[in-house]
Parts: sequence; C-alpha cells; structure tokens
Amino acid sequence: MNSAEPHWNVVHTVSDWYDGPRAGSADYEGKAYWYRSVYLDSDWDPNEDRFELTPLTADALAWELETKEIFERWDSARKDGIVTWAAGDDEATFGALPRERARYRDLNHRLEKYLAETKPQFVVRGRFGSPPLKVQWETAAPLA
Repeated sequence: MNSAEPHWNVVHTVSDWYDGPRAGSADYEGKAYWYRSVYLDSDWDPNEDRFELTPLTADALAWELETKEIFERWDSARKDGIVTWAAGDDEATFGALPRERARYRDLNHRLEKYLAETKPQFVVRGRFGSPPLKVQWETAAPLA
C-alpha cells in the first residue's frame, strides 16, 4: 500500500446510528476502541465527523460483540414476524429474545460501567464506508 491509498479500519459494531454510525467499536492503529460521535455533546450538525476513541480491553470488546449477536438474533426474529416491537413499546423487551434478556442487560451494564470509568484517549475525524462497514480515522489528537 502506498501512502496515497486510504487506510481502512475494521468496524466491529454500530451501537448507535443517526445519519451514520455514531457509537460502537472499531479498530484504530491495530487496537479496539469504542467510538462515540461528539455531535452528542452539542447542537446537531450533519457534517460533524469527530469521534472520541476510548480503548477497549479484550473483555469489553467481547461484551460488545456478544451484545451485537444477541441483538441480531432478536432483530432477525422481529423481521420474520416472530417478535413484534414498535417504537414506544416497553424498552425492557427491546433488543433480546426473552431467553437472552438477562444476559443482554448484564452485558450492556458491564460495557456502560467500563466506558463510564475509562477516559477517551483521542479525538479523530471518521469517514465510514461499506461494505463491509469500515472506517478511516484522521487527525488523532490525544486527550489530556
């Protein structure tokens, strides 16, 4: 690869989407990070492309990946009409089949706790592409 070619990083998950990925897990410089759009901290700007990157441990990444698998099974069942759920329905039933709800909640709680206790390391600009979902990170600025 020459220096003029863009470097694409793997996107492991997209946990929040609003006009594009806003939070989830992806690689940066060969390591897993939680990305979170900084648009969440200010007025909505459709051109906002800055993301905080928080390092993920192997455990934290595994929690996020398992959460994704549980959600994908639920969403597949929803699309097949096996599960019904509509915006405004009970939030406790969102995202997991009944037999997996306790595990889904536990994994989400673990990741939320980890992210609350771990400081972001960088602010970067991100440009997402697909398929498969991938991202280019630019202008890393370490956070103090």
